[in-house]
Amino acid sequence: MANEYISSNPCDNKKIAIPKHEVDKKTKEPFSDEEIKKILNSKEETNIKYISVISLVTGMRKGEVLGLKESDIDFNKKEIHINRTVGTTFSLGENGKRKKITISQTPKTKSSIRSIPLYPSLEQILKQCIKLRNIRIKENEGKFNLENKSFIFTTATGELIESGNISKSWIYFLKRLNIEHRKFHCLRHTYATIQFQNNVPLKTVSNLLGHSNISTTADIYTHVMKKDKEKSIDILSL
Repeated sequence: MANEYISSNPCDNKKIAIPKHEVDKKTKEPFSDEEIKKILNSKEETNIKYISVISLVTGMRKGEVLGLKESDIDFNKKEIHINRTVGTTFSLGENGKRKKITISQTPKTKSSIRSIPLYPSLEQILKQCIKLRNIRIKENEGKFNLENKSFIFTTATGELIESGNISKSWIYFLKRLNIEHRKFHCLRHTYATIQFQNNVPLKTVSNLLGHSNISTTADIYTHVMKKDKEKSIDILSL
């Protein structure tokens, strides 16, 4: 690929500074239509596949997807309620050393607690995720942490999934799909970009993303905003 950068010279071991604007431009580049189809059409039955698809078609943050419980999905009202996020923190171990732990917690801002549309196609995806979760519980009977059985996404033994592990799985998922690497957050960026390209109102997109201030949304997506339109777009229908 043209204009590639490397972080060091193997000959003299001198570090080379990478221009910040080049890094930002690359990591914020939305996925193309072809790349979106590759992600959506992946035949994998893996956590990373479904977590990626849900983030792409809802704009949910990684921690918000990991924090989803079956009770958050209202199949009658066709809504997804976002009430928590999964992240990492540190506690003191018995030896006095810091220990990293994965926890479920309330989002830091009120605006992050929100409800978003449950499209018919997404409904089927979530039902499949719940089905796979139930299979994990049955296959790991006696080993599965039943305290977390209500979460849609867990490890094979029922532990909450660490965000860093998703980031690693994401790298290999893109490689398997032959898609150039971008940060996981680019799924959310792609979702918002598509909404604006289809003339969804700024306020609507800001609410869907859970931004605390509408100006935050405007600052990030000014370059893709067009005329307002009174409904959001189901990416799965494009």
